[in-house]
Amino acid sequence: MSKGGAGGSGLGSLILIIVVIFFGVKVVWPKFTSLTDGPLAASAVTDLDRFFKDIKMDYDAQGRFRELKNMTSVRQFSDEDLNAKVVVGKPIKYGVGVKSKGNMEMCADITLKHDGNLYFMELYPINKKSNLCKTFHNLETFKKYSRFNVGRG
Repeated sequence: MSKGGAGGSGLGSLILIIVVIFFGVKVVWPKFTSLTDGPLAASAVTDLDRFFKDIKMDYDAQGRFRELKNMTSVRQFSDEDLNAKVVVGKPIKYGVGVKSKGNMEMCADITLKHDGNLYFMELYPINKKSNLCKTFHNLETFKKYSRFNVGRG
């Protein structure tokens, strides 16, 4: 009897397992994760729309900028940004994904600017290599908010 047969079949099985894992990582996983990108991006752009409306309403009511968490109910930001005061020139990173599950990707910078007597916010795409962020950046609502007037001041 040959002992080489048993060792050869073990090596063949190992190669087959490696091929299956490689196929799963390179082909199946990206297709599976891209199915969730659309709904996550759509949800984030809805929150973005609400964020800009909240900021405008709060500024109109308060007449000043405050901590971000007090100006909007949207939570697609880092805890650091949520606890910081909204100030002219300081970018606020906006995330797409589920923050509580730890899979939120930062996809945009929102910066408050002041021009004469008008406050406005500009939205800049970041993390352009991420498929999730690309989907988010391509949505019409995202493009609509490249500049948003907040109020006079």
